[in-house]
Amino acid sequence: MLRCAQRLLSKQSDAILIIDEAENLVPHGFEIRRDADDSKVALKRLLESNPIPTIWTSNDVRCFDPALLRRFTLVVELRTPPESVRAQMWQNLALKNGLDLPPDALRGLAREFDQPPALAGNATIAACLSGGGIDSLRLAVAGAVQAFGRKPSSRRTSSETFDPGLTTADVDLVRLTDRLIQAKRRAFSLLLSGPPGTGKSAYGRYLAERLDVPVVSKRASDLLNAHIGESEKAIARAFEEARNDGALLILDEVDSSSATAGMPYGRGKLLRSMNFSPS
Repeated sequence: MLRCAQRLLSKQSDAILIIDEAENLVPHGFEIRRDADDSKVALKRLLESNPIPTIWTSNDVRCFDPALLRRFTLVVELRTPPESVRAQMWQNLALKNGLDLPPDALRGLAREFDQPPALAGNATIAACLSGGGIDSLRLAVAGAVQAFGRKPSSRRTSSETFDPGLTTADVDLVRLTDRLIQAKRRAFSLLLSGPPGTGKSAYGRYLAERLDVPVVSKRASDLLNAHIGESEKAIARAFEEARNDGALLILDEVDSSSATAGMPYGRGKLLRSMNFSPS
């Protein structure tokens, strides 16, 4: 079918072929479906000699054989937007669908959910159809997140209400924050420990706001994987995402027993991957 589409459009100078969800062409990881018409060699030749411009889209580029990736003219990664962009996205979607929602609530959604724009758009439409407000919108996006197999965050703490002077820490967080702001280099890592609800994640967001940088937040459950090597790859991707966005990376719940249950090395594996020593 791909070859047929190329031939049908080859006589049109203004045509572009888009192949959506291209990972379905390689349903078995790095194996191309081998039959008379769609062999691995034939697909390589199509990539090397396509008569019209062709755009392939995929949810996961890792399903492609490296031999195929080398034959693309350009490979572009589209990442989930940072928190500041997501906040503007929520505001635009609310305005487009006629939802009268306060800006602070929409910024809270951007902080709470780090989902792609398409999911946010569908959730906004659902909230509009139900005639609801911010609670209906949050319910819609939380349901979609659960359908993807992820756990919605229960944290809605805003850095605007966090006061480090009111925390009970074994260091002066106000002084620590000032020193980090004044430092010429920001190559630092902090390990914050304490019972739930004591302000660990809130301080991380407060620090990011004082440093005027975006936040990339990941839970242990987002990073740990039962398959060998996948946890390390996920952790590396998290650091790469933060580095590309110039963001402060928050790794939340690294000692969560629920997140590490069933993992080959559990909590120790995650901490060692981040060069921490579990104690």
